[in-house]
Amino acid sequence: MKKRIISAIIMLMIAIPLIILGKKAFILGIAVIGLMSFYEIIKLNKYPKIVKILSFISYMIIIFNNYESNFLINNFDFKLLALAILLTLIPVIKYQPSNEYTTSDAFSLTSFLLLVGLGLNFLLSTRNYSLSYFILLMLIPIFTDTFAYFGGMLIGKHKVTKLSPKKTWEGCITGLLVSTILSSIYYIYFIGNPLT
Repeated sequence: MKKRIISAIIMLMIAIPLIILGKKAFILGIAVIGLMSFYEIIKLNKYPKIVKILSFISYMIIIFNNYESNFLINNFDFKLLALAILLTLIPVIKYQPSNEYTTSDAFSLTSFLLLVGLGLNFLLSTRNYSLSYFILLMLIPIFTDTFAYFGGMLIGKHKVTKLSPKKTWEGCITGLLVSTILSSIYYIYFIGNPLT
């Protein structure tokens, strides 16, 4: 537990200035996170070198695709997204017969690139759009996890699953309700009153 707290404090000391500064500092931070996550997925499998290069290009296309847009909706260039997907799928033609890079490998890698890449792209777009919206985006899971933990500790009795024995339905519901209320309060007071 102590190690987690120290790690969280260090991460916050790095992340908060990057978030506040925005623009190039935040882009640099997202690029570092992108590189670290790409390295983690690539080291899991022994992909051919060309697949690693094309996957990296695809990943960067996905992360930095139209991130400077001032819109949260419809800011993605789907032609570039299609290109990124094709770059990870085309090597299957050459490497499938030798089993070096199978269709299953290609779809697994493409799924990872899309899941993490689109998430990082959305973080860039949201931060570029508004610091207030970005903070809201960060507060929602923080509130949910924190209050699910405390709700489960204080009133939790019914286990959700055997896979995670400390998770309870009471904790889930507490986290959801408190997060919804606190996030709504944040939205009303810091982003704008939707009722007026």
